[in-house]
Amino acid sequence: PTEAVALDDPNLAEGEEAALWQGLRRAAQGRAAEAGPALAAGLPLLLSYPEALRARLLPAMVDALTEAAEWPALHRLADALPDVPALALVRARLAEAEGRAEDALSGYAAVTASRDRLSAARARRRTVELRLAQGALDAAGAARALDATLYAWRGDAGEIAARLRVAELRRAAGTPRAAFELLNETTLLFPERAAALRPLIADALAAAIATEPPLAAVTLHEAHGALLDGAAGEQAARTLAERLIALDLNDQAAAQLRAALDRVTAPEARATLGAGLAALYLGEGDAGAALGALALSEAADLPDALATDRTRIAARALALRGDVGRAVELLDRLGVAGAAALAELRASQRDWPGAAAALARHVDAAAETAVPGDIARLAAFLALADDNAGLTALRTRHAARMGDGALAESVAVLTADPLRGTADLPRLARELDILRGLPGRLEALRSATTATR
Repeated sequence: PTEAVALDDPNLAEGEEAALWQGLRRAAQGRAAEAGPALAAGLPLLLSYPEALRARLLPAMVDALTEAAEWPALHRLADALPDVPALALVRARLAEAEGRAEDALSGYAAVTASRDRLSAARARRRTVELRLAQGALDAAGAARALDATLYAWRGDAGEIAARLRVAELRRAAGTPRAAFELLNETTLLFPERAAALRPLIADALAAAIATEPPLAAVTLHEAHGALLDGAAGEQAARTLAERLIALDLNDQAAAQLRAALDRVTAPEARATLGAGLAALYLGEGDAGAALGALALSEAADLPDALATDRTRIAARALALRGDVGRAVELLDRLGVAGAAALAELRASQRDWPGAAAALARHVDAAAETAVPGDIARLAAFLALADDNAGLTALRTRHAARMGDGALAESVAVLTADPLRGTADLPRLARELDILRGLPGRLEALRSATTATR
């Protein structure tokens, strides 16, 4: 094809034969969809060629027309050459395209038993795909059957396509590690395709890290983590860290995040990893390490959500280290986005009016989407601050959305009108029963809220 560059000469006379050979060159370059119409139009000319030349060109012609789905042209070709064995696979493909599955399977079986190794390999692969489409095979079974055909014909684009299809089926069958290993092997066999395959390899590796047993996933990440960069590397490291944290393997999780932070170069991905590592250190009570992780991953022009998350983590670390003033300053700068965290900080200092004011900003900003837990905490802060006007306003705006349950009962008690006489004594008895259980409810709610932030 490279030596036939003259076919692209714009001064070449237009005509059926020039179009045919231009189409053959495009097909040889892997541009079958583009070549299909020209080849279909040039089919009568091909049939008029001497038999030896026609036999030489026929396989490439058939492949291109099939890939371009030029079924009418393939029909004409099969009808014109009924005794040519090489067209047996074409007839089976036509039967499949027309929905005659049993005829197609019979045709493929006949080609598989022939001495034409290339056609036999293609027929076996088409059989697997057709049985998969019929539901006779699931993804795992199709992957195994197609994998067995890889060595029937080696070293061409067909083998690469089959390998990619097996990897895809393995992913669909829930075995991404097997898909990764096959794709990795493919780059060793076809190094010229390594760059094109790298995104597929990275996706399969990330999926394997997310599904393999945690310690196996760690080994996989340590051996091949260099294949992941940017957002993919950041996400894989975070996924692995989360799985290790779930097993109380915090040291191993921190090690994975640190290693990823050293490897990943994209600023936003580094900032995300740094935030995760800082939060992990913060959970262990190491404020200095948390602030260090944030400093190491600092970047400009971060998305608002990520920048806000990092600021909240920094404020918590500063407060833990005793620098409450600086923590309050950072959260104040965030405005509404920092209000919930500021409320927690004020409450930890027993500044109930400040905690109530900060949480009220958060709840008011959330409006109809405010969660019952935040409303209950706001009621508690207002009660501790002895802010009756605030409790009345809370009851008016939010109490109706609390629904039923313990939190709703607590909010009802805290926002109820003052007792005015002996007629209210039965209500007082009910409310005392609720209040006895209120400290435990609020403490559990505080712990859950802190954990999620």
